[in-house]
Amino acid sequence: MLNIRPAVRRDANAVADVLLASRKALMPSIPLAHDDESVRKWVALHLIPCSRVLVAERGHRIVGFCALAERGGCGWVDQLYVRPDAVDTGVGSALLGYAVCELPFPVRLWCFRDNPRACRFYEHRGFEVLLRREGAAADNEEGLPDLLYQLPDRRMDV
Repeated sequence: MLNIRPAVRRDANAVADVLLASRKALMPSIPLAHDDESVRKWVALHLIPCSRVLVAERGHRIVGFCALAERGGCGWVDQLYVRPDAVDTGVGSALLGYAVCELPFPVRLWCFRDNPRACRFYEHRGFEVLLRREGAAADNEEGLPDLLYQLPDRRMDV
């Protein structure tokens, strides 16, 4: 059974583990902009205390998380990561579904263009590409091309 709940400070290590494992296993061609220790500090000192983070648990193990925000009249999914061994088990869909129910519309998110699995995941659920950024216009820490996705209304294919 999957349980989705707000993250608390004691979840920081598990959330960082999910982020790091996911990035390394599922996006090996997209290098992390920071070393593991810096990512762990950011999760513990910034992401969890300063953001609205939800974790997905199976048993007592965190298998995914997402960070939600509201900016510029839109809902944002700022982070969504699933442990590599939990991919294709409904964790990402459950987290995204929860986010869509909680956020104002439209719901937006950024995705690396070179992450085709994630792009297919969002497109399959009704997200549409709103903007494509290349080279210097890609304003992310990795400096890589990215896509701005938007779900314009509450219809989401699960």
